[in-house]
Amino acid sequence: MTSTDAGSKRVVLAPDSFKGSLTATEVAAALAAGWSTVRPNDELVLLPQADGGEGTVDAVASCHDTGVCREVPGVRGPDGRPATGRWLLLRDGTAVIELAQMSGLPLMDSPDPGERRRPAWDR
Repeated sequence: MTSTDAGSKRVVLAPDSFKGSLTATEVAAALAAGWSTVRPNDELVLLPQADGGEGTVDAVASCHDTGVCREVPGVRGPDGRPATGRWLLLRDGTAVIELAQMSGLPLMDSPDPGERRRPAWDR
């Protein structure tokens, strides 16, 4: 399929992640690939987004080529199991922290309410 509109456009693609399947950066790339097959002359601007939850560090990192990701080993997830935390340090000293990486529901081994009532350090 090709476009019948001869004028090229500047198109901003600013998706959030598809929870549990694709990061915002991957969604933006997939949208751009599809768009380009129909309108190859358009200028595509990819701006992955995040709402502060899952994917926030990756979305911000995709817009800052000088940011440095740091890993924090030995973090305990929401159900007490070990997890690795990550945070992003931007050039201006700003730290971007995504709580969902270390305490989000996808990290839960089991949604057992009895286990959730006890603090992780008591298990």
